[in-house]
Amino acid sequence: MWSQLWAMWLLPIALALSWRAVARNKSYALAALATAITIALHLIMGYLALIAIGVWVLIKPAEIRKRLIRAVIVGAGTNGSVDVFALSATDLVIDITGYFAPPGAGGLSLYNVAPCRVLDTRLPAGSPPLSGTRDVNVTASPCGVPASAQAYVFSATVVPAGPLGFLTLWPQGQPRPPTATLNAGDGAVTSNMAIIPTANGSVSTYAISPTHLVLDIFGYFAP
Repeated sequence: MWSQLWAMWLLPIALALSWRAVARNKSYALAALATAITIALHLIMGYLALIAIGVWVLIKPAEIRKRLIRAVIVGAGTNGSVDVFALSATDLVIDITGYFAPPGAGGLSLYNVAPCRVLDTRLPAGSPPLSGTRDVNVTASPCGVPASAQAYVFSATVVPAGPLGFLTLWPQGQPRPPTATLNAGDGAVTSNMAIIPTANGSVSTYAISPTHLVLDIFGYFAP
């Protein structure tokens, strides 16, 4: 691309030299040669730039492939089954974190709340990123979630310092599950929805690599 830009920069110089040769009654061959060489360079460098772009297009998809995690709520079909369709070949991992059942004794209802930030590890400015395990007391946040809540509906966003293998959320006081809430293998800012149960108003987080975490709540389940 830079070579092509150089060729484009040389083109007006070649045209000026050609015009000077003509104006001074010099040989037309000199003007034609200068113009032809510059145009040829422009075309050659253009083709090289096109080839470079083609190579980048062929290679880049292999570089940007990454594992993606998305939380979904899917209705159960016959015998409790769900169907999955992939347009291209891929490996698939499905983790279940809960289910909805008909109303009954001990059942919970979903209550919406105005989106509210429970945690932002970037604040105050200069705070170190999250690494390893950290407990988050949701009921102590300014979001007004009642102590009767038994599960939270979060939007979890990571702002990693580099590639992040996975981040996991789970009920505080319980063993860390072998599942991930989200990945950011490319080091990009990534978010995902998560419904996390709680028995004491807190949840735990674990990041395998340093990352900042933004945790917003927009609903909860309670009796």
